[in-house]
Amino acid sequence: MKCRWQIRRFRDYAENVICFIDEPILSAFGSSTYVSVSRVDVIAALAEMIDAVHSEGATAGIHCCGNTEWSILIDAGIDIISFDAFDFGDTIALYPEAMARHLNAGKYLAWGIVPTNSEKLQGQTADALIDRFDAAVDNLAVKSGISSDKIISQAFITPSCGTGSLPVSDAELVFKLLKEVSNKLQSR
Repeated sequence: MKCRWQIRRFRDYAENVICFIDEPILSAFGSSTYVSVSRVDVIAALAEMIDAVHSEGATAGIHCCGNTEWSILIDAGIDIISFDAFDFGDTIALYPEAMARHLNAGKYLAWGIVPTNSEKLQGQTADALIDRFDAAVDNLAVKSGISSDKIISQAFITPSCGTGSLPVSDAELVFKLLKEVSNKLQSR
């Protein structure tokens, strides 16, 4: 209901609304703590939220800041997968068929390539982050059979996770690097 309410509120300000669901616990799926939770149940719960977003005419995105079974999100019908590509960029290639299905359906990946951990952020450069992004894209391309160009054309470049709890100077650095990475990738 909160998703639907937010979409209705934002509809006055944008013709196309994207509603992101934050899913911080999905990375624990399959662990001993959640051994009784089935894949079918997780997909059904996510699909219910995604369907609510779609019923309002919006695009549904989901952010998972840890590693997870990425195919769950695809099987639930998500439009945009937002993930920490700085730490987990290679993990999406572990699901090549699902990723190919996702991208071939015209859906997107939001690559959180700029770290939001203060320690990992220090000393980063746009070029180093682009190298990391390119390596993850190339890995996914090889394993999924989808061209790097197609993957990049269906990519968003984002921070790896939220910046709200960072010191102001670190948050500013995240967005400075994000802009530099984005500009350099667009110019290619």
